[in-house]
Amino acid sequence: MTSNELGTIDDLQLQRLKRAMANGESILIAGATQAGKTTLLSALLRELRADQRLVSCEDTFEIAIEHSDWVAMQTRPEDLEGSNEISLRDLVKQALRMRPARLAIGEVRGAEALDMLVALNSGIPGLCTIHANSASAALQKLLTLPLLAGENITDAFLRPTVMGAFQLVAFCHRDDQGTRRVKELLEVSDALS
Repeated sequence: MTSNELGTIDDLQLQRLKRAMANGESILIAGATQAGKTTLLSALLRELRADQRLVSCEDTFEIAIEHSDWVAMQTRPEDLEGSNEISLRDLVKQALRMRPARLAIGEVRGAEALDMLVALNSGIPGLCTIHANSASAALQKLLTLPLLAGENITDAFLRPTVMGAFQLVAFCHRDDQGTRRVKELLEVSDALS
């Protein structure tokens, strides 16, 4: 990952993101549709060493990298009989059995957020994309999405779980001219403590 003339990312942001990848930190990548979330995710994943196993879980294959030890999984809708569905929740749970060095989850938007938080709190660093209007709004969304998994989930559980899962939030923005850039990096410990 390199800085560029387009102003997509500044040098300080670049160095912080590279350090996060080298240190095995988990990064939440937020932004609106077409803001560059998956592009940033793919660029960060290119920082992985060849001997690090990547496991990715997506609804639609969008991650675009070449990596020698990559297990790419995709959801499957239910068939005509209403069975055989493979959900993002199922994929996240199965990913843990594949001994990933890094877990990448595309577009968390439902109950799978709980499984992702549990997975990332098991010692596996990860990257994830989420729709949000700012870095802090992305964290707020992560404090509510797991509630879709069941009524017995409390704020007392979620807050430390989110803090344990992610160290950094990158917020991607697309301006009126269509220019995409990393607008904000937020340290999770600063935002939720």
